Amino acid sequence: MKEIADKMGKRVEDVAEKSTKDLFRTIIEETPVGNPSTWKTSPPPGYVPGKAKANWMPSVGAPDTTVTESRESSVSRLSQLNGNVAGKLVYLSNSVPYMYRLEYEGWSYQQPRLWIKRAVRSFESTLTKTISNTQG
Repeated sequence: MKEIADKMGKRVEDVAEKSTKDLFRTIIEETPVGNPSTWKTSPPPGYVPGKAKANWMPSVGAPDTTVTESRESSVSRLSQLNGNVAGKLVYLSNSVPYMYRLEYEGWSYQQPRLWIKRAVRSFESTLTKTISNTQG
């Protein structure tokens, strides 16, 4: 029985990590990248196209409020979660000042407002179905 319990424990940890990374990857990849040349108004001070997408910071235990000037994909940062998800509080933070407006005020034509919330709801639904199916 111990061997079975150990295998199941590892499997649960793997599912938790993969599911979390999948959700975070979806949010990162769906983050809009603005094109100021198409805007009716001028960009906010300090706006850099791609900065919102590059500033997703995964962390364990507490939110990471770092803001980077990089425009490299933040998907690569998901490796920081390797082996650190199961049973822990995991965050995906984005501290650029206009992230709230992208999510709640529909500042992007590429994504409708509340696109992050929809990704989380979809994740919750999928995870609930997966758990229900494994409880036999």
